[in-house]
Amino acid sequence: MDQNQHAFRKSDSEEIQKEAARYRGIFESVPVSIWVEDWTEVIRKVNSLKEQRVTDFQKYFRENQGFVADALRSARILDVNTETLSLFRAESKEQILKSLEIVFSTPAP
Repeated sequence: MDQNQHAFRKSDSEEIQKEAARYRGIFESVPVSIWVEDWTEVIRKVNSLKEQRVTDFQKYFRENQGFVADALRSARILDVNTETLSLFRAESKEQILKSLEIVFSTPAP
């Protein structure tokens, strides 16, 4: 790699870091609850039901509430912003990041 390519990559990296910091600032300061979630495992579980030829999901979920609880436990919360902490009266992100099940089983304020 020549000197120009190295300088160009360093400049790109610095620009990416500045943009990431800018978006992180927006994410944290906007007065709207924002969640970053990973539903990959839930999708896998639902696809497994499709492979088992389940077609009436509402009926299946009503009759198999354990599946719904398990699905909520497998959805991962990756990040939330500070407005979300206020909304749920949480003291830290860790309280919310544990599980969607905790969020959905907590009575509304």
